[in-house]
Amino acid sequence: MEHYEEEQRSTMDSFLDAVHQQNLAQSRSHFDNLMANKINDALEAEKVAVATAIYGSEEEEELEQELDALEAEAEEFEDDLEYDEDIEQALENEDEE
Repeated sequence: MEHYEEEQRSTMDSFLDAVHQQNLAQSRSHFDNLMANKINDALEAEKVAVATAIYGSEEEEELEQELDALEAEAEEFEDDLEYDEDIEQALENEDEE
């Protein structure tokens, strides 16, 4: 990434030098390169955003389903635990009688 930024600065410096020297052909070439790089960067960022929107939402759905399943298991465990406690309580009451 550092090399890319350095290359961009170099291209920008070359562009500014060409403009300062009023070398329109060279400045246009540097300008075209700068704009092409900016457009490619924007397209790449948009690709990442779209991929995240598409695949990120599927991953979130999977995580939500896993969470729902774990919550259901926890509720079943709690119900079983309450049932076991009720049985223990009933047995203790029978022993006391």
